[in-house]
Amino acid sequence: MSNRQSGTSIVQMMDIADGNGLAQSLVAAAYEEPRYSTPQYQAEAISDFRDQAYLECYRAVSD
Repeated sequence: MSNRQSGTSIVQMMDIADGNGLAQSLVAAAYEEPRYSTPQYQAEAISDFRDQAYLECYRAVSD
């Protein structure tokens, strides 16, 4: 999400994910979220995304 907010292209991020399914899923999820122009909103989006991704992972392994 940090790269999403800074303007890195999804193509670059998918190349970095290099076929890793989990990484690709996280990249796709990040690029489904809006990109903000102010540092405050960017920081909030990054933090919210991090917490949501953690929660989803936690739920997946604790079921």
